[in-house]
Amino acid sequence: MIRALMVVTALVLPGFALAEDKPKKKSFIGVQIAVGKEAGTVVVQAVIADAPAAKGGLKAGDVILKIDGAKPADLATTVKFIGALKAGKKAKFLIERDGKEKELEITPVEVAE
Repeated sequence: MIRALMVVTALVLPGFALAEDKPKKKSFIGVQIAVGKEAGTVVVQAVIADAPAAKGGLKAGDVILKIDGAKPADLATTVKFIGALKAGKKAKFLIERDGKEKELEITPVEVAE
């Protein structure tokens, strides 16, 4: 029985090592975000030129209200939402700019983590 477990372990563990060697992929839109002045808000601090966020119309100062219909609870959740977006698939961002709500479509790209 112990010998069988050792063989199974030897066969299974190398697969885990190989899976961990592969870089994890995340979505990238090209923004720097921070906690806003109002509780629970996330504000765009900067947008990288020619990045998906810039191409989609996101600007510094925009408050992110929803991503694909879901309201992120805080900064960390917003980062996770953005990282989980599917590369190449348009995502809808509901933002507030100059006191008005606006919906933007941003198509993330994939990057290795």
